[in-house]
Amino acid sequence: MDQIEIPSYNYKKFAKISGGMLAVSIIYGFILFPIIMKSTTKALLKLNPGAKLREEIYLPIPIDIGFNVYLMNITNPDEVQKGATPIMQEVGPYCFSEEKTKSDVEDDKETDTLTFNLYNRYFFDANASAPLTGREMITIPHMVMQAALIKVQRDQAPLLPTVISGLEIVLQNPTHPFMIATAWEFLFEGYPINCDVDVFEAEAVCSALEDAVGESGMHNETHLGFSFFKAGNETSVGPFSVLRGNKNISDVGRVVKYKEEDELDNYDGEECNEIKGTDGLFFPPFLTKKSKIHAFASPICRSISMWFEKKISFKHVALSRFVTHFNSTYDCYCRENDRELCPPDGTIELSMCLDAPLIGSKPHFYGGDPILFQMVKGLTPNKEKHDTFADFDLFAGTPLRAAQRLMVSLDMEPVDIYPLMAELPKAFVPIFWVEENIQLNSTFVKLFAFIHGTVNFTKFIKIVGFAVGIIGLPASIFLMNKTPAYVEGEIQVVKENPHEDRAKSLQEDVTVIKNYRNKLMSDNVPSTLNTIESGKEN
Repeated sequence: MDQIEIPSYNYKKFAKISGGMLAVSIIYGFILFPIIMKSTTKALLKLNPGAKLREEIYLPIPIDIGFNVYLMNITNPDEVQKGATPIMQEVGPYCFSEEKTKSDVEDDKETDTLTFNLYNRYFFDANASAPLTGREMITIPHMVMQAALIKVQRDQAPLLPTVISGLEIVLQNPTHPFMIATAWEFLFEGYPINCDVDVFEAEAVCSALEDAVGESGMHNETHLGFSFFKAGNETSVGPFSVLRGNKNISDVGRVVKYKEEDELDNYDGEECNEIKGTDGLFFPPFLTKKSKIHAFASPICRSISMWFEKKISFKHVALSRFVTHFNSTYDCYCRENDRELCPPDGTIELSMCLDAPLIGSKPHFYGGDPILFQMVKGLTPNKEKHDTFADFDLFAGTPLRAAQRLMVSLDMEPVDIYPLMAELPKAFVPIFWVEENIQLNSTFVKLFAFIHGTVNFTKFIKIVGFAVGIIGLPASIFLMNKTPAYVEGEIQVVKENPHEDRAKSLQEDVTVIKNYRNKLMSDNVPSTLNTIESGKEN
């Protein structure tokens, strides 16, 4: 019978290897490595004085930020004045680079907070804006006349005649309810408004306008300059107080005070006045797909929520895309706390924040109620161009890329006692929209790619080790215990130790040799004796 030797010590070695790989994958891959990564991340993200993240990233904000503005031109103003539906034409983008820095920094160890002012500055990019130059003529609703009269009509109707008289003087007897000026005047230069007046009604109007635009809105000594962004250029916003993360890393960067107050006072409701989230540039680590991310948007006096949409890849780094949706979650976000006065889904009321009848939404009313598209014509909503999103590395809580987009519209309505506005349609008329594009530079992206590569390699080793261990260990034990001493047929399984087999073989060889020698000796003895006896006889 043929024999095939299968030494049992091979199973023992494989069992040891499998057990070792299983132990390593569990101890290091499932326990130690996550602990090491989390503890290292926690240490790096705390905003303590001297911390590298704070001094090199959080405060100076070395991020490429693109700021693009699109103006919405009304192509049929004469018809609109008579009640026709506005037809919109988008003009843009006017491209800027945006610089943000944090200054006037103070620490409070007792509350574990960091307080700072956020400084903004814009730089016009003529090449990226070309062929637009900023000298294009744009027609929009008259943001002084219409905004003032609509607000007074809603809140203080008896004062309408006085305000109309003052506006007539300040605006020098206007003939239509629209502003026609260059794009650059609307953006930063300022649309001139004459306040060199000594009539009570006109002085009252100018005083209110001065309070609205601030010192930065002065065109010269006698004229105000109405613009969208001049007041926000080369100025500081704040102060903001944020948590440093020493007590709870999940709170790092969370805004707890704005302008030295722990809540807003714009709304008639605690839910709406609550300050939630970070400043929108920095977020806590260890996010998940189920996380609801909040960012406090001070320009619109409210917090914006984001939730997971899908997994994406950016420069070979796996990220998670979070998106937002505009609506009035609580009644206190509506005018007069009245749900009936809330704007349609996909929009937010800005009047309580900006003290003017303005509505916020995604550009071109993307994702908004269909009724919005019955109010104006010429809009072309597109998800890729008009949605707001942030692509996060969930573990670090860092957005490697984001696009914040907001369109501002006038909540237009007729004012019956003023002939220039008596026939205006009731509509949300877009004025402009902006997008703020944030993208980490290649150095940061490469760092995240390296971290992801390390984590993915560790995951691979962990999974392979666990798989080999969890399958190989019980299989080896089973084979060691269940392998039979022989297999019926022509194959016999020998389980003896090969060293014992070798010794046995040598012993058998020695026995054979001895037997052979003895046989030779026994065969030669008779012949030898006969020879001796023959000699004696002779």
